[in-house]
This record gives sequence, C-alpha cells and structure tokens, in this order.
Amino acid sequence: MRITFAQKISMLMVGLIVLTGAMLTAVTAYQFREDLVREEVRSAYTIYLTTINYLSGHYFSHKGSFVESTLDFVLEERFLNTGGEAMGDETPRLTALSVFGADREELYAFVSSDRSFKEPLTPPLMEEGRFRIAMNFKAGWMRASGPISTRGDVPGAVVLELPTTIHARIQTLYTKAAITLLVVGLIG
Repeated sequence: MRITFAQKISMLMVGLIVLTGAMLTAVTAYQFREDLVREEVRSAYTIYLTTINYLSGHYFSHKGSFVESTLDFVLEERFLNTGGEAMGDETPRLTALSVFGADREELYAFVSSDRSFKEPLTPPLMEEGRFRIAMNFKAGWMRASGPISTRGDVPGAVVLELPTTIHARIQTLYTKAAITLLVVGLIG
C-alpha cells in the first residue's frame, strides 16, 4: 500500500498539532509550577516578617530577653490564628521556630505538637543577614530564616519551619497536564 502525498501532508499536520499541543501543555505546566513555588515563598516571607515583628516587640517589652512561657503560649495558641475554622487547612501554622543569638547559640526553641518530623533547626549564617528559604517539598516543609531585626536593633536570627502541601499540588498539576496532553493526542 502506497501513501499518497495528501495523506503524508495530513499525517504531518496531525503530528505538528500534537507536538504543538504537547509543547504548550508542558510550558504551561512549568509556568504554573513556578507560580505555585513563588506563591509559597511569598507566603513564607510574609510569615517571617510577621514573626520578626512579634519577636522584636516581645524582646523590647521584656527588657531585652525572650520569655519562654509567653512565647510558647502565643506561638501555640494565638500566633497566626484566624479565630475559627473558616480558613481550614489554608491557615498557615508554624511547626517549629528557633531564635538564635548573635553568637549562634539557641536562645529559644518552639516545636508545635503538629510537627511530624524531628529534624533539628540549624542557625543561619549570621554574616549574610538576609532572608533565606529552604524547601523540601517531598518531606512537606519549608524553612525560612533571617535576622530578627532588619535594622539590627535586636541581635540574632530566627529560623521558622512551615508545613507545605506544594508537592501534592504540583503532582496534581502534572497529572492534569498529562491528561490534557493525552486528550490532545487522542483528538489529533
């Protein structure tokens, strides 16, 4: 059986349509993934700013020290609490927080009862003096760290650990992209 020129052109067109659909799906999925990661980093930065604001106020209102019992109560019961179940799982909660002094000794440590992994928080490099974030999507955590005060009036640094579900959201995104690609392939 011989393939005619018109059939070859039709096959080429179908192949190019499928290839274009695959490329568009892959690029779109990658862009959405980047948007999800950027959103998580922004959320972590907002929580970091909220935390250093609270820690700075606490430090000055307690004459240059951190009172463990007060911090424990606030971080476990009040901090980032929306006052109800309206937000559900979307409410960010700290799973761990460590405050380190200027000489990298741990001044205060908080571990939430919700924390499922026991990896210790390590002090950030003090000479950098800027916000940093580390993510382990598969383990389900993000760690934000930086100085307690951006102006330097409170010595030391803080490390926050936050839960994240971004790995599951990215997997869902890739699954939807694969289904879209399959549909484009079947249509083509």
